[in-house]
Amino acid sequence: MIRWSVLILVCAMMFVCIASPGVLAKGFEAWVLDQGMNKLYIFQGKNLKAPPEVIDLSSHGGAKPHMIQFNPGYTHAIIANVASGHVSIMRASDRKVTFNEDTGQQAHAAIPSPDGKRILVANQSDKKLTEILTDYARDQYQVARTIDLTTDSRFSAPNAFPDNAPICLMFTADSSKAYVTLRGGGLAVVKIPQNPDEPLAVTAAFPKATVAPNGCGTIRSADGSKMYVNSGTLKSGQLYVFDTFSDSLIKMLDLTEKGKDAHGVMLTGGGKYLWVLNRVTDNATVVDTSSYEVVRVVEGIGDAPDLIDISPDGKWLFGTFRGPNPATGTHDIAGAKPSVGVIKLKRGGKAGKLRYTLPIGDQTPDSKSDPHGIAIRPIL
Repeated sequence: MIRWSVLILVCAMMFVCIASPGVLAKGFEAWVLDQGMNKLYIFQGKNLKAPPEVIDLSSHGGAKPHMIQFNPGYTHAIIANVASGHVSIMRASDRKVTFNEDTGQQAHAAIPSPDGKRILVANQSDKKLTEILTDYARDQYQVARTIDLTTDSRFSAPNAFPDNAPICLMFTADSSKAYVTLRGGGLAVVKIPQNPDEPLAVTAAFPKATVAPNGCGTIRSADGSKMYVNSGTLKSGQLYVFDTFSDSLIKMLDLTEKGKDAHGVMLTGGGKYLWVLNRVTDNATVVDTSSYEVVRVVEGIGDAPDLIDISPDGKWLFGTFRGPNPATGTHDIAGAKPSVGVIKLKRGGKAGKLRYTLPIGDQTPDSKSDPHGIAIRPIL
């Protein structure tokens, strides 16, 4: 997931942020979702090994909190509950939930727009995208437009689009479009008019033959001109690069020989490198975003690494390691110890090494804890 903050951070992610060189936030918090136990863990960056704040999310009616993002000002966290379909918005200052509604069947991801005006929710079971209009300063929110991806004629060919359930998404830098991965393979580009009376509309569609199934990681380039998208299975891993102005595919990299089950993504080195976490091979593939070449494979970063975010100073990565009994997933993604890996970046973001882990919940083989969503909140 990308977020931005004036004078502090340069826009970068999907799921996240890249620090401007030489500019530091006052501190940060690491927010981690345990979807197996319906809990939120908050670690303080100044003392990561101290006992975290733990918040029980089950009282709000959501089940399996799957993905978490912050709004552009980092004042509110947006949580997608994949089992119940709820989207929760939590005010970061006092941890109060100020919005909590069922937006559809299985809200897999809820992503805020860079302009702070809306959230787009990927509801996978009813195959719809739902818009939430946002006013974070007043804590006022409104469920607005939806688009049913089963009714668009572009998806009528079953062999080309076997299952058009939306899974993950990312806005373009100007908030006018979103790139949306489809569960059975393929990708949709959805236009999001600023005028609320105009409908959401699919403006481009790429079939399964172009974008493989199980697409997840979506992240904007540092300058916003590209969109990076990956897909992965037990036996494969791919990366796709799209031009966000023409909505054209400009590069496809087969990462299978370097890592399998490509999933979480993050930009490092101010956007020079793209890290791709591989859940099956327990490693990370590092791609140079100028040459589109794999420049390093980082081994030993953790067991079943899933999603990832970066510290405000750009020196550390934080990745979730799945539990032994995954609460969600379409294939075997079980880990050994549910935890968060703390990775020290080296060589300007080109390399890195796992320094230690932060345990999440029960650490026994019978543990139901299952870390998935993670987001770093800079203290501005």
